[in-house]
Amino acid sequence: MTPEQIEETIRGGFPDDPDAARIKVLGTDPMTLVLPFNAGMLRPGGTLSGPTLMKMADTAMWAAAMHVCDTSEGLFTSSLHIDFLRLPAASDLIAVARVLKPGRRLVVGTVELRSRGDDRVVAHASVTYARA
Repeated sequence: MTPEQIEETIRGGFPDDPDAARIKVLGTDPMTLVLPFNAGMLRPGGTLSGPTLMKMADTAMWAAAMHVCDTSEGLFTSSLHIDFLRLPAASDLIAVARVLKPGRRLVVGTVELRSRGDDRVVAHASVTYARA
């Protein structure tokens, strides 16, 4: 799937989520997405919320799985483990997803999340998608 097709699938998959409509695919090797910052993503203390980071990790791995499997049909989150490593800045969130194993039944990968303009990883996720 092309970056444009992946963006359209993300928007269509989450029609009521304003964040999904703003996600942009920057590249597919590795799968790189950006979620533009908005104040609704903040938690008390002025940092991005954990649910925002988890949603972006899941979406990035779904995009990577769609690209590798060339479909969005029959792909479902099976497992998501995330480690929060440092406080993210109140800025755009960059996700880099890599598929480690594109199996017939499971697609396994990792996602690194960074704040725009900072090379340090703010969160690392291990994500598995089941193929129906």
